[in-house]
Amino acid sequence: MTFAEEWRRIAARIHGFRAACELFASFQSARQGDSNGQAKSLREQSGKLIGLIDLFGQTHVDQLPPSSLETLRAFVLRAKPFAAEKVSTSDSVLEALKAAALLVVAFESELTFLLNDEQQVLRRLSERAFVHLQRQIVADEEVRAKWKKALVAGEVACERFGSVHLLSHGLFPFKIDGLGARTDLMIPDKSIGAEVAGFAEGLVLTEWKVAKPDTQAEAKFHEAKKQADLYAIGALAGLELSECRYLVVVSEKAVKVPPDLREERWIYRHINIAVDPDTPSITSKKRNGRASELPSAELSSATLLNTCE
Repeated sequence: MTFAEEWRRIAARIHGFRAACELFASFQSARQGDSNGQAKSLREQSGKLIGLIDLFGQTHVDQLPPSSLETLRAFVLRAKPFAAEKVSTSDSVLEALKAAALLVVAFESELTFLLNDEQQVLRRLSERAFVHLQRQIVADEEVRAKWKKALVAGEVACERFGSVHLLSHGLFPFKIDGLGARTDLMIPDKSIGAEVAGFAEGLVLTEWKVAKPDTQAEAKFHEAKKQADLYAIGALAGLELSECRYLVVVSEKAVKVPPDLREERWIYRHINIAVDPDTPSITSKKRNGRASELPSAELSSATLLNTCE
C-alpha cells in the first residue's frame, strides 16, 4: 500500500472520530460530566489515532515529502503527551479529550493539504511517466527498437527520447551543466523561457546516464547524483518539482537499483529503464528470487511481461 492510500484510510478514521466527538458534544449536558464514560472512550481513541499517525510516519519515512514529514514529526511530538497524560476527574477527562481531538483533526486537515498540493501532483505525474515508458518498451516492438538504438547512440539520444516522453505527460525536463545551471533538453539555444508555464504542468530535474555494459550501472547512478547535486533552485522554482530529483540509468537488461536517497530537503529517485528486459522468471533468477526489490518502473514491466508470456 502506498503512503497516499494508507493516509486516506487514516484520514477516514479521523473523520469518523470527529463525527463521534461532535455527536457526543451535542448530547453533552453542562452538568453531566462524563458519567457514562463516553469522553474517556473517545480520548482513548484519540490516543490510538496519534499512535497510528506516528507509525505511519515511521513506516513511510523514506517516501514522504520532506515538508510533510516535518509536519508529522512536529505533531507527534506535541500530541503524544496528551494521549499519555493520566487524568482522573470527569472535568479533566473532558479537557484532555478536547485538546487531543483538536490536535488530531487540525493535523489531518494540514497533512491532507500537503499531500495533495501541486508538488505532489508533479511527483505522481513523474512516477507515472517513468512507469509508462518502461511499459511501452515492453509492449511495443517499435518503441523497444527505438530505445535499443538510443542506447547504442549514447546518453544524448536517451535524454532526447526521454524528454519527449516526459513532455507527453505534461512535464518539462531539464538537466544541469557543469556550473550548476539549468540546461534545456528541448530548445536548441538551451534557454528555459517563461512560456513553459503555458504548456507544461511543471519542470522536473532529470539526469540521464547510459550503462554500457550493464555492470556500469552503479557507477552511473553515482555520477548522476553528483551532477544533480550541483543544482540550486533558480528563478523558476515555482514551476519545479522541488523536493524530488530523478537519476535515470538506461541499460540493456534490468539492473539493481539503489533505494531512494534522502538528503536534507531532497529525495533522489533512482530509475532504471531497461531497453531489452528479460522475462520475470529470468529477472528473478538474476536477483536470487528477490523480485520485491524491483523499482516501480521495472516491477511494472515485469508484471506486463508476465501477462504477455
